[in-house]
Amino acid sequence: MGNCTFLEHLSVASNFISVIIPDFLLGLPRLHELAFQDNEFTGIGNSSSPLVHLDISSNRFSGNIPDVFHNFPTLSRFVSHSNNLFGGVPPSLSNTQTISSLNLRNSSLDGPIDFNCLKMVNLVSLDLSNNNFSGNIPANLASCRKLKSLNLSINKLMTGQIPESFKNFESLSYLSLAHCSFNNLSSSLKIIQHIPNLTILVLTMNFYSEHLPFDSDLQFKTLKALVISNCRLTGSLPSWLHGLTQLQLLDLSSNQLTGSIPVNFGDFQSLFYLDLSNNSLSGGIPVTTLTKMNN
Repeated sequence: MGNCTFLEHLSVASNFISVIIPDFLLGLPRLHELAFQDNEFTGIGNSSSPLVHLDISSNRFSGNIPDVFHNFPTLSRFVSHSNNLFGGVPPSLSNTQTISSLNLRNSSLDGPIDFNCLKMVNLVSLDLSNNNFSGNIPANLASCRKLKSLNLSINKLMTGQIPESFKNFESLSYLSLAHCSFNNLSSSLKIIQHIPNLTILVLTMNFYSEHLPFDSDLQFKTLKALVISNCRLTGSLPSWLHGLTQLQLLDLSSNQLTGSIPVNFGDFQSLFYLDLSNNSLSGGIPVTTLTKMNN
């Protein structure tokens, strides 16, 4: 295969191949995409390569992510989830200008989240969920001007606060911060509401036993999905929810909310999924709510 000089795409996904990714493949002059997911690969060679897409997810890679990404000067998409990796993100990856999509979820990566967002000018999607990252959420993430999707859920970010700089996200549309031990829901929502293009917000398993804020000044004009479940939140269904005119999904399940479902919940023109289960709500279900959802 080292003689396949015109080869541009190679997929051996979902086999039982158990080797280090060989240098002769990485050295092929036109190879732009390698799909090696769901195998038993254990390492990666050290040759320079014109790769654009590299998927090594669900293999047997272990230890630190190798600091070899200076050998991939055109790499745009790197997927390495579901391996046995630990340690941090190497400098050659956290400083690259070409990466647009980076998926490192479901490993054992740890230490601080350290990205040079002033250099990562093309980053669009970042998934670091289900790892052991700790410390602060870096304030400079908002400097990634093209970032549209950010998933930091299920980590050990114990500082408890969402950075004020999140107001400066320009392109972000998907944000998941579930299960990260955040506190001060009121302050967090006041910051997040300033993200101008946010459509999906997931805050599950945070803000334990806090009060669901009733601040009528909260506005999320572009939000289509809001999930704040499993937080043991107290209080009643707040009036600012009625201002979510684009809302399609609302999940406030597994909290400790009381009171009744407001009549104007029927004003949600696009709502197709509503989960208020496992709360302490009382009274009836407004007819307008059922009518709107049936339509």
